Amino acid sequence: MQSIVVAHEGRQLLPWPEFIAAAVAAGVQRQADTVYRAAGRFTGAAEPGLPTVLDLVRADRLGEFAEQFFDGATREEAAARFAGPMESLLDNAAVRSGRAHWQLSWSGPARLVGPDGEPWDLAEIAKLAVDPRTLDEALTRLAELGVDPAGATVVQRRVSGRDADLIGALANIKVDGTEHDLLILDRGLPLVADPGKASQGEKRLRALVESVPVAELASRHAFLPYEEVTSVTVKRQVPLKAELTLHGGRTVALQELYSSELLEKRSRDTLLAVFERINA
Repeated sequence: MQSIVVAHEGRQLLPWPEFIAAAVAAGVQRQADTVYRAAGRFTGAAEPGLPTVLDLVRADRLGEFAEQFFDGATREEAAARFAGPMESLLDNAAVRSGRAHWQLSWSGPARLVGPDGEPWDLAEIAKLAVDPRTLDEALTRLAELGVDPAGATVVQRRVSGRDADLIGALANIKVDGTEHDLLILDRGLPLVADPGKASQGEKRLRALVESVPVAELASRHAFLPYEEVTSVTVKRQVPLKAELTLHGGRTVALQELYSSELLEKRSRDTLLAVFERINA
């Protein structure tokens, strides 16, 4: 019945327990990818992964890297608090190694279990793995479990608009001097080239966002994820004029025209709030 009623469009159909395992694993991988992308930017590694993070631990640079995830923490505090994210990275490595999987629980969240079905808790190993003095012990214990850190690498090398929400839009915004329609998602900015007349901006934006899911719009057009922006200088709020500085030093200039139209009246304020969070 499911194969007849549901248009799965080539997607793999899984029994419910396997679906839960795959869905949780995908979510943990996305969390890991956030850390791995940050590690790639921090170190310049082309294929960042768990080994990249562990190398930072061994070099006693974890705190320097981790402080970006914990506002107000010292490097020493950030390194210790990174045991939480490290546990997620180790869970991901265990699944990627084929030694563990996520199991549905009807009484609580899905749990990580090993080959014999017994729960795996890697929190203690994670605490060892964030300290260069105990890193080797952590690696030994992972090896005993059959977990290979080398297999845990980034999957999504760049943030996409998948599962993103639309929170605003502005028509006819100059991006480095060229007009675009600018959509504001909770993960980044799709930049729609060749927008058309400013006088039709609001109408055009509404037609655009009602035509297809925002994830598809983000994939069709140039997409600037917020995590790639290090800081924003707002030179003028109305009409908006700002300069975004990206990792690596490249800048992107945004300039609202006096004739620009908004999808809804708070779209400019929403974008300014996004910029404040980036600078926080």
